[in-house]
Amino acid sequence: MSGARHTQIATEVQADLLGRANLAAEFLAEGIRLPSLSGDEAPYAQFIEKWADDQGWEVDRLRLDDPRIVAVEGLEKERNVSGRWNLLLRPWPRSGKPLLVINGHLDVVPPGEPESWSGAPFDGRIEDGSVYGRGAVDTKGPIAAALLGVSNLVERGIRPEIDVEFHLVLGEELSGVGTRAALECWNVPDRVLVLEPSDSRMVIASTGLIAFEVVTHGVSAHSSKPWEGQDALEHLLRIHRVLRRREQEKNAAASTGEFADVPVPAPFVVGTLDAGRFRNAVPDRATMVGRIGLLPGESPRASAEALTALVQQVGEDAKWPLASDVTVFHGLAGWRTDPRNSLVEALGHALESLECHGRPEVLTAGSDAGYYGERGIPTVLFGPGEMALAHSPNERIAVSEVVVAAAAIASAVATITIPSSGSCADLETSSE
Repeated sequence: MSGARHTQIATEVQADLLGRANLAAEFLAEGIRLPSLSGDEAPYAQFIEKWADDQGWEVDRLRLDDPRIVAVEGLEKERNVSGRWNLLLRPWPRSGKPLLVINGHLDVVPPGEPESWSGAPFDGRIEDGSVYGRGAVDTKGPIAAALLGVSNLVERGIRPEIDVEFHLVLGEELSGVGTRAALECWNVPDRVLVLEPSDSRMVIASTGLIAFEVVTHGVSAHSSKPWEGQDALEHLLRIHRVLRRREQEKNAAASTGEFADVPVPAPFVVGTLDAGRFRNAVPDRATMVGRIGLLPGESPRASAEALTALVQQVGEDAKWPLASDVTVFHGLAGWRTDPRNSLVEALGHALESLECHGRPEVLTAGSDAGYYGERGIPTVLFGPGEMALAHSPNERIAVSEVVVAAAAIASAVATITIPSSGSCADLETSSE
């Protein structure tokens, strides 16, 4: 595909959508006004479903209580399973050609304290060229950009050389069960574009994580005679020191390659720490909850098993008399896609034609991209909006960013070529 063709499509879509920027802003604002907290995504799902149906797109649902997904890990912990579903949107009928999936998540995180917002968290306020509200960045803005960009192609009669499906999923913010269910029941893609706020920069590699809890047990004693007890906090901090040392060793090994400019590619962070029951007693229980970063190639399951073994070994080395409890809530694999992959090249050309930053970058945040990357499916993460604004009060996104991202996505979809399975002409993703 010539560079001129990339530029023509991107600039035409951008100009068209800029002429309808008010409609784009209102489309996004309407979606924000429909709260879709994890577990209650239905109002927003129905809104998108109706919009797609009005466009003449094919629409399908995958309900969380579908018997085909009963074996999906973590499903037993989900609530409201009968009232939640993934959405599959197909702008063009399937033709049997290689498949590009555009993945986005329907759910948002809670807004927190209302008084920390300048307006109501779900008011969808349009002000000074931006749309405000929970989900504006993460990820209703990126979803709006992708839907509007592809819709513009449909309107103008541009049919890509590939098949395209939107997989808009539930539960990303808590468990990732929606994407894992989609991988079980829907067509496995040849390429995936995962919609997340990335400042409209293209991400082709990311570290993963496991979220964990470690509980240590001790024996309480009066604080004036601590030697008569067993300090659970002291033992927890011993485990923490070992984990910190492992983090430093791991990140030193990752100081070259694509993560060379990232200070800590695979962070180990304790988000909450709790110990003791009384101020004048030796703590008989201590808990830390956090995350351990994973480099591409590290298995979440193997890392969870290694954490359990490490905690046990620390206890044995310290001759600690009481066993500690380890829980791993969920894990996401790290992943990387070769920069010569056709999806990377198509989106890169589109961004450059819009005079945007087209060089591939890396990320240290977990996302559903990990589920595709660990299966060896070439994956790119991309979307408008500042990631720093996600999950924050006064979450907002500039309409102009949404329009530029829509043009970039439309150009990439219209111009990408995907070799048939087995071709050596294109390089695959690797999580190794």
